[in-house]
Amino acid sequence: YCFMGTHRMPAKKVPILVLRDAFSKSTMAYVVGRKGAVDWVVDSVIRDLGEWGYGNTRLAIKSDQEDSIDALKNAIIAKRNAETVPKLSVKRDPQSHGEIEATIKSWAGQFRTYKCHIEGETGKFLPITCKAVTWLAKWAASALNLYRIQAHGTTAHEAVGGKHCRTPICAFQEHVQWKRQPDGSSSKKAESEWCDGVFLGIRQISGECIVGSAAGVVYCKTVRRVIKQDRWSMDAIMSVDQTVQEVESEHHGETQIASHPVLVEWKDIGRNKEDTHEESHEHGSQDKDIFH
Repeated sequence: YCFMGTHRMPAKKVPILVLRDAFSKSTMAYVVGRKGAVDWVVDSVIRDLGEWGYGNTRLAIKSDQEDSIDALKNAIIAKRNAETVPKLSVKRDPQSHGEIEATIKSWAGQFRTYKCHIEGETGKFLPITCKAVTWLAKWAASALNLYRIQAHGTTAHEAVGGKHCRTPICAFQEHVQWKRQPDGSSSKKAESEWCDGVFLGIRQISGECIVGSAAGVVYCKTVRRVIKQDRWSMDAIMSVDQTVQEVESEHHGETQIASHPVLVEWKDIGRNKEDTHEESHEHGSQDKDIFH
């Protein structure tokens, strides 16, 4: 767990769970409300493991020795369909869990950057406890997965799925318009297909955009920007009516993704075939290297 506070809100009131996959270097973060074995958090973690390719795979979960994170880990182990090995880091020894500490540092930097950008564009303070901030924590992790080149020469998203993310994006929590899908009825044919909302990120498993508004949060395929002077509104950001917890809870119980480890050869991930051999030497990788 980590905490993100401001001079107006003590950090201990906003616990955030951060996950890290040691192989693909994927990261995920959730504003959890409270520590411990919370049902929706357990389901969300298991779903993330499935999306990373570990749905039915034996794996090890490492954490520190805090009681609350240990309770969460035990709940995940009990609910997973596959064997899960618990591991603990050494007490008061930062080197024994150095990778997650570095991950939290990188994630926190992304979080602060997005928050400061929103406040700079709107000219208003973004409360750390508002619903939109739960999406900020999630997007700060997703952005690292989608766009940061890791030591193995690819993004974490490529290491898992073997492909770039090609979904166009705009600034986080920017006011946008999204296109609703026709429902087959004739009752709304005279209405505009475009609805207003704020951009909350990308759903990594499908490439869909996540858009929020007072009507709730939707996954959609098509988003367009509005004119520059209308792109930022703190009122629109504060109107987002669903947290990550509420959206995740709608899928409660759908946690076991029937998947197998995704084995991706680095040579197949290259930007193009001509650059593959040259890039593999540049990053110190060989064709036989495989990442889960």
